[in-house]
Amino acid sequence: MDKSDDWSPEAGDESFVLESKHCFLTGISAGPPNEFNLEKLEPVRHRINDTMISNGNDPARKYESPTT
Repeated sequence: MDKSDDWSPEAGDESFVLESKHCFLTGISAGPPNEFNLEKLEPVRHRINDTMISNGNDPARKYESPTT
């Protein structure tokens, strides 16, 4: 995922995540993708529990859903 301006490290982040200027890791999918939506990412990292896969760089398609 892209690091937002207010991104901050959390316990367990690897050194390469901390050193990255642009991206951080989320969990991996616990199930198959449904039209490029991945739900139930495990472990939940940085409050991201699902995402949408995109092969392009279209900001209108950016999708993330933080856990509550």
